[in-house]
Amino acid sequence: MTPCFVVVSDKDRETQMEVKAAKIEESDFDMYLKRSSGEYRKFRQKQNLTVSLAILGTFGSIYSFFAATDIGINFDTAQLVFFLIIAVCGLYFTFNDFVGSRDPHNVHPPTEGYWLQSKSVDQIKRAGQPSEVALSDILPSSEEQNAGFDKLPEIKNCQEHAFVSEDLDNLLLRAIAVPMGQIEIKKYYLSGKAELKTRQIKFLSARIKDKKKSINEVKLRLGSSIAQFIKAINGKGEVNIEKVTYFDGLVTNEAFRSILFETLPKDDEPLPDSELDLTRYYPAEFESGAWRLGALPSSDVSQHIGISTIAITKDNRVVIFKQNKNNIIGANTYVASGSGSMDYNDKVDSGSIREFIEVIKFSMARELCEETGAIKRKPHVQLSASQIKEIKSVAATTWVTGFFRWVNRCGKPEFVGVTKLNKTYDEIEGDRDEVSKSVSVERFSTKKLAALSDIRDWFTEVNNLEKVKYNLSCYAAIRRLVQIASYIDSEDAQKKSNYDFLNAKLFNEK
Repeated sequence: MTPCFVVVSDKDRETQMEVKAAKIEESDFDMYLKRSSGEYRKFRQKQNLTVSLAILGTFGSIYSFFAATDIGINFDTAQLVFFLIIAVCGLYFTFNDFVGSRDPHNVHPPTEGYWLQSKSVDQIKRAGQPSEVALSDILPSSEEQNAGFDKLPEIKNCQEHAFVSEDLDNLLLRAIAVPMGQIEIKKYYLSGKAELKTRQIKFLSARIKDKKKSINEVKLRLGSSIAQFIKAINGKGEVNIEKVTYFDGLVTNEAFRSILFETLPKDDEPLPDSELDLTRYYPAEFESGAWRLGALPSSDVSQHIGISTIAITKDNRVVIFKQNKNNIIGANTYVASGSGSMDYNDKVDSGSIREFIEVIKFSMARELCEETGAIKRKPHVQLSASQIKEIKSVAATTWVTGFFRWVNRCGKPEFVGVTKLNKTYDEIEGDRDEVSKSVSVERFSTKKLAALSDIRDWFTEVNNLEKVKYNLSCYAAIRRLVQIASYIDSEDAQKKSNYDFLNAKLFNEK
């Protein structure tokens, strides 16, 4: 048994990396985690420099010996050979370090000549009857159903499933302050059980081996139940937020909805008897006559918090992007203007250490600024003062509109919102590393909104377009705006008030 060093963050906002030892077998997971950190790349650079110096010293000694003993080797020839060897070695190690730091995923070749791959599925397997359970048939837990959670209405443009609560969403829309508890480093999500741990490692290998981006950043998870969260919104307690890493989410939320299988190199066809079903670990239980998603907080699943916001420009147009093909999650789908997950650093950079709603808004604004190209930074590099100022200005015109649990991703918690930008549509550019402002963006709809209620017609127009495939968080964020827009005709005074509130923020205030 050897330690696996897991990057979990340190005090200087991730610029210095702290490692936490866990007694597990030496594995690819260890290398993936270390290769994802800036500290590992520094280690490689020092290692390569040391090796290069050793080679220089070795050949220098040999050359000196030949020159001193004068055994017939021409001085000029020996010198030329010596420097050629040094040059070749130097180039090799420099190139090796460059490739290793830029492409940190392909650590080991496929085992026994086979490629390991994974695919997401829309059903889970359980012992007993029925042997397979469709994700579309899973219901919210009894606790969360009592809090108003039900299935998100399905549309043809999005094939995934979620649970939403209109009551909770309306509370969030008008929430002013939600106290946040102390953030702690919680459990390690690579299982202590040998069988599951091996499968998680294999899944991680399959998921990131061909991707250009796989940085193991420190994230935030929701550590409270829905009931506790509602109490915190109502000023009766606080919401618990905990640290996790991005890879924790991959080996739980993503792994437990997937099947692993082997193929021949460069082939997608599974080899016979090679499939390994990980959905047996999906957090669902048979309760009250139905299969139900485990209530938050889930102890065996990362549940890091996702966030998405829909941007409406200064000239009142809706911004939608297309996710690039190299992204690990949601490749080639249409996504919200700003979409991602809450970083641990967001709580510090936002200046709202104990106020949850403000941190959510900052996270949404950060993702929006990154994906529209308003700010640019490299992973593991802290935001500058000017960048934080820019993000805060965007967060000031961002509103949290709702929440959902992503059924296809083991109930991952997600917040959605809307942002009013102080830029016109033509001034918006997508970050090419993340998204593209493709033909369909403009081109999704040329309609300018005069009021929030107009988004209903916009949404209908977009849904009639062919080849439009929404990422679920994008659909949930737009659908929530459409729901609020429908409140204009509501006889419920509170709902009508919510429409007036958001409409004024987005279209009437100067």
